[in-house]
Amino acid sequence: MEMVHRIACASETVAQYIDARFQWGRKDCARMCAAHVRRMGHTVSLVKAGDYSSLKGAKAALKRAGFDTLEAALDARFDRIAPAAALPGDIIALPSDHELPALAVRLSNNAVLHTSNGGFAVSEPLAFVAAWRVPCLIGSPHV
Repeated sequence: MEMVHRIACASETVAQYIDARFQWGRKDCARMCAAHVRRMGHTVSLVKAGDYSSLKGAKAALKRAGFDTLEAALDARFDRIAPAAALPGDIIALPSDHELPALAVRLSNNAVLHTSNGGFAVSEPLAFVAAWRVPCLIGSPHV
């Protein structure tokens, strides 16, 4: 039953973000992952990090939250796993064109939901930075 819940949560996250335009601090990979983690039954507060509207602002927000890297923020909350062991609903960090990795939500069939070309896309990544197991805490799928 857990896999059904994981897939349902991941599918809802895809539905919410697939047609969205990327916007730092509003519709970015960190906000997408936070929304997904909430769907999985976890509480998430990004208040301590504060608002941001650029890469520089995102890095400052991460510092305000007490972390030097996105990886450290996720390590503080979830168990790190091998990317190949990721299940639907887990979080994966992908290489990006800037200092922060791109966060993605693992879907079924080795695909991930990630930011791409000013929006969001589903694809199968070729390289990984890290991955985290997000326990499914919900009792029934939201779908």
